[in-house]
Amino acid sequence: MQTIQSNRWAPWWVYVLVIAPANLGKQELLPGDASWWLVAVSTATIVALGIAAVTAVYRASTPVRTSETR
Repeated sequence: MQTIQSNRWAPWWVYVLVIAPANLGKQELLPGDASWWLVAVSTATIVALGIAAVTAVYRASTPVRTSETR
């Protein structure tokens, strides 16, 4: 039996809907005079966690098709 994973990634706009508000929240939490490396690390962390969360939820909610190969 072969597992066929179609649509492994969510549509691009789902990632935007998750990452953009998270980034706005980060801007509210960080002080205005935060150093560049803190901003870079926090932005990279938010993007990575956002992508991982959206992808995990999307893959868990999308059915996996199987086909038998002979």
